[in-house]
Amino acid sequence: MLAYSQGIDDRIFLPASVAVLVLGIAMVWYSPTWEVSQLWVILGLIGIANTIVVGAAFLGPEAGRVGRLTEERRPDDAEVQRRIRRVFAISRYDLAVLILVVIDMVVKPAR
Repeated sequence: MLAYSQGIDDRIFLPASVAVLVLGIAMVWYSPTWEVSQLWVILGLIGIANTIVVGAAFLGPEAGRVGRLTEERRPDDAEVQRRIRRVFAISRYDLAVLILVVIDMVVKPAR
């Protein structure tokens, strides 16, 4: 199951995240009222870039490693469970950052 979700992550989530970043930059770039130097835009770009890096550098590779480890050992193995808890903890952080980005985009602080 984890190996399958890793493939979906590579084909859907990473390209979608990059598309959101690129389209967001383009939208601000061509907008007559918004500027890249505005605080809310900078915070949003930092947040989206952060989630892309966390997903590509840790969550995706670690999910693949956990999947392979689960094939070698039982799913209830202590090491497998420790790694799953770590993936969930980082996923919660990633979700919190995404929620903050959405709030930032809606509220637009210091515009």
